Amino acid sequence: MTNCRAETETVDVFSGNLGATIAIIPPGTHLGSRYAIRNVLGVGGSSVVYSADDFRTSRAVAVKVLRPDRSTEAALVRFRHEAAVARAIDCAHVVRVFDYAEGPPTYLTMELAREGSLRDALKDGPLRVGRVIDIAEQVLRALAALHERSIVHCDVKPGNILLDAGAGVLLGDFGLARQTNTCTKTRGNENVIGTLEYLAPEQALGRGIDARTDLYALGIVLFEMLTGAVPHRRASSLGTLLAHIREPVRNVRNLRPATPRWLSGLIACLLEKQPRNRYVSADAVLHEIARHCGHERPAVAIAQDRGTSAHVVVIRRPLTWRFESEMP
Repeated sequence: MTNCRAETETVDVFSGNLGATIAIIPPGTHLGSRYAIRNVLGVGGSSVVYSADDFRTSRAVAVKVLRPDRSTEAALVRFRHEAAVARAIDCAHVVRVFDYAEGPPTYLTMELAREGSLRDALKDGPLRVGRVIDIAEQVLRALAALHERSIVHCDVKPGNILLDAGAGVLLGDFGLARQTNTCTKTRGNENVIGTLEYLAPEQALGRGIDARTDLYALGIVLFEMLTGAVPHRRASSLGTLLAHIREPVRNVRNLRPATPRWLSGLIACLLEKQPRNRYVSADAVLHEIARHCGHERPAVAIAQDRGTSAHVVVIRRPLTWRFESEMP
């Protein structure tokens, strides 16, 4: 058995013109006498994701390992938080987290999406309209489950939307997720949370966030799936932030004329600058899609009154969870 603490190898990982040497766990290494590492699936800002075999269940899993060079207290808190949120949500379209352990190495194991991420799929260009709608519906179901518990994802983007032929579309990475009834504003000494190209204006301004913040980000994702590009990408971070706040978004049909008018209108509503002008909930968007595509959805309000603030759902149950390693 190869000991994970004793053996690592390094590879050069590049982001733009900046290089970083990342410690990589070699294939065959065992974690916690339960998981055998296969290969690297991806490298993120604070973690490395591997495919692995779970000896106890005989299933393939993904293992997200906190990078030793990024193992700050803040990173560890976010890692714990990601595991807790994922375990608290019971939804077929939310990535399941099976286990969590603090090391070194600190890692969590989760459902393996065999087709990679939506970001990988978009490397081949825009998607078919039908596929765009299908992915949107499944992400919306995941968001509806989160928002029912007053949890805002805060980082909806193609890299966090995973694809699997069996499980379908899965929403993952809950490290930035927040509860709207406990922490809705960015304090003055905090950085803006989220990914620049997918930030809602209220996130960019450090204002209150709620379910509509995630819906804005999903609107960006829909725009990108149809056109192959995000609507706001500027030469500087500040330029991108200001574009979200100030600049109107081009009509999708101007870039892809075959887009149904109702779909371009739906995206325009999701991308309204003022949250009060967007759809009120993920269920409202699902209802709108169903109205045009013939699916059955419960009747809900499509858009809220322009002069009222959004309803925030009260948490029904506390965030409690147990990992498989804690079970008898």
